[in-house]
Amino acid sequence: MSIEIPWEESRKERKPVGMGGHGTAPDPIQYLVGLLGDCVGVKILLALGDRRIVPSAITIAIHGT
Repeated sequence: MSIEIPWEESRKERKPVGMGGHGTAPDPIQYLVGLLGDCVGVKILLALGDRRIVPSAITIAIHGT
């Protein structure tokens, strides 16, 4: 299920090139999505730890559009 949010063209985010970095650094929304993935990972590890399960590896993939 895909939910599209209609944004006015003037509200769409653009990477500022006049502030240095040429748009190569993450923007605040990218940080937010990444931190959401971190929180999910910590919650999973805590829940597994409560059940005395020690995973050998964990991979979390987050995709935001």
